[in-house]
Amino acid sequence: MNGGIDFFNRQIRSILVVAFCLVTSGLIAYADEQPASRDQVVAMLEGGETDFSNLDLRGQDLTNLDFSGTNLFGVDMRKADLSGAKLRGCNLDMALLRGANLTRADLRDTSLFATVLAEATLKNSDLRGARVMGNLQGADLEGANLAGVRGSADMRNQPMGLVRAELAQAVLRGANLRGRSSHGPI
Repeated sequence: MNGGIDFFNRQIRSILVVAFCLVTSGLIAYADEQPASRDQVVAMLEGGETDFSNLDLRGQDLTNLDFSGTNLFGVDMRKADLSGAKLRGCNLDMALLRGANLTRADLRDTSLFATVLAEATLKNSDLRGARVMGNLQGADLEGANLAGVRGSADMRNQPMGLVRAELAQAVLRGANLRGRSSHGPI
């Protein structure tokens, strides 16, 4: 009987450690937190800030801002307006961009690993050379430049299972798909 209680206590401790890590990394947000404003983001960019990881930018107007080369890991930009934004060379791994507007955004050489872009608008966006392994279900990629996009992992050295870009019901009309990665379905 004691062995069962010890096992249960170890499991509870493991769950608490994971929850603590998620809360401290910002992946679980508190309901009363307000998203950072455009003015706050502009001030951070003008101040030379390069680490925006786990920042809450839900629904914000971020049009035409230059985030080039910044760390946007885990950022929450659901329904944000990033039209015309410069995101070249950014780390957008694990970011939430569901329903975001990225029309004409520069996403060249950006890492989008485990990123949620479902129902996002990426019309005429430039994703040349980007690493895109995330959820793009229902995304609008009309006229987007996807030349040289890396859309899945090389599975020879990947124990994680299938890692790819999910494009179910995505609009690809007029998108440039030349030179895509030979490792995956994009």
